[in-house]
Order: sequence, then structure tokens, then C-alpha cells
Amino acid sequence: MFIRTWSFDDVAVLDVSGRLGIEEGRAFRATVSNVLRDGRRQLVVNRLGVSAMDASGLGALVDTLKEARAVGGDVKLGMPVALIEARWSLCADHSELSDLTKSAGVQAVDDQKEVGDRRARFLDD
Repeated sequence: MFIRTWSFDDVAVLDVSGRLGIEEGRAFRATVSNVLRDGRRQLVVNRLGVSAMDASGLGALVDTLKEARAVGGDVKLGMPVALIEARWSLCADHSELSDLTKSAGVQAVDDQKEVGDRRARFLDD
């Protein structure tokens, strides 16, 4: 797994690629903790490059949401909504993941476009 982190204003974007499983989930959680410790409270997790994810990877995403909300932040997922719903339907306990998918919802694709537009402006400056 590879995580590239970049930020603008109070938003941190984590571009995640590769596999997100038990070992990678630990590294992902550590990266999120560092970003939150640095004062970024709004996170966008770009999972478009994730090639495989197991239950531990889903757990890492849920933990990210919980940790961000504990400090007054939030998480948006940058990935096609169909993939969110497909992975959500595989979970036995929808209660926690439901919040994550609702926060991403239909807006995920639009948010990804907005992030891309902001990123382009950010990189041009």
C-alpha cells in the first residue's frame, strides 16, 4: 500500500493505492492519526487506487471516521458510490459503516471532482 498525503486549508487528502488489509490498515490508521494531530480535521480518503480491501480495511475506514469525529472532523470517501454500496452490502454490521457511506453517499463522485479542481488550483499557486 502507498499513501500520498497532501493538504489545503483545513482539508487533508489521502491518496491510497494498493491493497488495504490488516497490515496496511495499521499504517493507514497511523497516517490518519498523524494528519489529525497536525490539525487537519476534514479528511478526504481517495480510494480510487485501492486494488483490494478486506474486512480489516473496512475497519480502518470506520476507525478513521470515528477518530476524525472525536476531534470535531469528518471524512469523505473519494470513490465511485457503486463500490461503496457493494462493499457495504458485504458487511454483517451496517450500523457504523452506514454513517461512513451516508457521509460519502451520492456526493462522493462530485466531491472527488471538487477536490480535483481545488487540487489543480492549489498546485497552480
